[in-house]
Amino acid sequence: MLWGPRRHVVTLPEVATPLRTAWCVVVQRCAGAVGAGLGAQGSWVAQNNVVSQAVPHVHVHVVPRT
Repeated sequence: MLWGPRRHVVTLPEVATPLRTAWCVVVQRCAGAVGAGLGAQGSWVAQNNVVSQAVPHVHVHVVPRT
C-alpha cells in the first residue's frame, strides 16, 4: 500500500518527507490524468493549509486549465 496507516495531518509542513515524496508522485499523476481525460491544456495544482476548513487537513486541488 502506498500510504500505509492513515494519520491526520493538518498542514503541509507537518507531512513527513517519505509521505510527501509519495504524495507528490500521486499529485503529478492526477495532474496528467486531468489534462488527458478532460482535454485540458494543463492543470493548476493548489494546496491549502487550514483556511476555510471545518476539519483542517492537508489536501490538494487539481483543476483543469485551458
